[in-house]
Amino acid sequence: QRLPPLHGIVHAAGVLDDALLAEQTAERFERVMAAKVRGAWNLHLMTAHQPLDFFFCYSSAMAMLGSPGQANYVAANAFLDALAHYRQRLGRPTTSINWGLFTEVGMATANTKAAGRLAERGMQSLTMEQARQVFMQLLGQPRTQLGVMNLDGRKWVEYYPHLAGSPFWNELSLDDPSTKPALSEAPF
Repeated sequence: QRLPPLHGIVHAAGVLDDALLAEQTAERFERVMAAKVRGAWNLHLMTAHQPLDFFFCYSSAMAMLGSPGQANYVAANAFLDALAHYRQRLGRPTTSINWGLFTEVGMATANTKAAGRLAERGMQSLTMEQARQVFMQLLGQPRTQLGVMNLDGRKWVEYYPHLAGSPFWNELSLDDPSTKPALSEAPF
């Protein structure tokens, strides 16, 4: 009762427990899903009748791109994306940001081997200053879902050629790198 009213939420929880799908268990899924899914849902329920200015969910680029060995993490982040769309339909401000890699912080930063593999496939890191600029822009121009990553799409599709014909990749211009917009909503 002594605190000022809540104006917004930034839900940035996350847990990793990587393994190929055949090695995943219900316990491993629960462990990874708890922080993101249960956390976001509880925040949604607890603020259902509060007039928030913003509700940000920190999702992952892997929910948009897929990631072998991270089915549980991808599923947890896909829930955040779906929650953002659900809340928007309810008229509640919500943005799910599918962040790529960061240079200074983040789970992938701690795993230099994984970050190196992603870099070889076309995903470079974002600086915290780049992320801050996008975040500040989103405060003024909210979107429902947005992928924010430093991705060489052509290189990614060369590494994963089965993606070339998918609707997601057809929406992106892989031929002309000068067509990258500053903010671009997910094509769904």
